[in-house]
Amino acid sequence: MGKKHTNMKFDLELRPHHILGFAEHEAYPEWYHKPDEEYIKRFREEKGDFHSDELIIRWRDIIKQLHENPDLKVRYVSGLDSICRRCDKKGFCSNERHWAHDSAQQADKNAITELPELKFGKVYDGHFLRALFKKKGWI
Repeated sequence: MGKKHTNMKFDLELRPHHILGFAEHEAYPEWYHKPDEEYIKRFREEKGDFHSDELIIRWRDIIKQLHENPDLKVRYVSGLDSICRRCDKKGFCSNERHWAHDSAQQADKNAITELPELKFGKVYDGHFLRALFKKKGWI
């Protein structure tokens, strides 16, 4: 497996369910190149209408950076990450009384179960993550 990096600078922060989303995209790399309208439609069919079209494309563009440059460093975080901070609805996901908070937290819990190898606060590169996904048979 690629080298795990700790105590170093990072390029992105990703929470558990966004790491899992990266794994899904690595399994279907053609998703990175779908026309925006087609990508948005597929995203909405799977995840609903909560996010704006702009955020959905930003989400793809952020993880596409990691796909194209696996040397990028990713700090594994709980809570708001590089994707969430660019969302116009981030206040809902951080508000414990809003349904979006519960949904994001549950998605993270599910991802943590799938990715127990990752530890919060640690920095990993795309090579490490891909090797982990391969080891699990996901890609």
